Amino acid sequence: MRFIDITGLLTIDRRAIRMGEPPLTRLCKALKSQTAELVESSEREVKFRPRLARVSAPKPQPVNWIFAYFTSGAFCVTEQATEVRVAYRGHMFGPFVIFTAVFACGGALAAADSGELGYLPTAVVLWWLMFAIMRWRAHRQLRRWLEIVLTSPDIPPVGPLGYSHLP
Repeated sequence: MRFIDITGLLTIDRRAIRMGEPPLTRLCKALKSQTAELVESSEREVKFRPRLARVSAPKPQPVNWIFAYFTSGAFCVTEQATEVRVAYRGHMFGPFVIFTAVFACGGALAAADSGELGYLPTAVVLWWLMFAIMRWRAHRQLRRWLEIVLTSPDIPPVGPLGYSHLP
């Protein structure tokens, strides 16, 4: 009587166990034979199909598209958040930073989960680059906004103590 263990890789003969052979030894022998068969079959496949491996084009990997989607989403959020930055008076920790971090970290985690860890440092560098761009744009927009506000003729001049000069 034969049965397959949980992994489905090894077949164990109960007669061999009854005849005094230790189960662990039998398992090791079965594992070695199964491994040898797998190696031989994989070598045969390589020998019999070398042309197919050369002719077939590499398959597009979905993680590339996932990563591109997340990073482009992060750039879109960065670009669209100009008004939000002005509303937050130049503070860099608002909801747009959270969205950007979620997008960029999502791309990094998708890359790491698929085993392509080469994308992980790229995602980190892109996130810091986006953060620097956001900070630069926020200061630039804030300066423009302050120039408009301070040079507007409708607003009275501001004194050194922060309030308008009284007539």
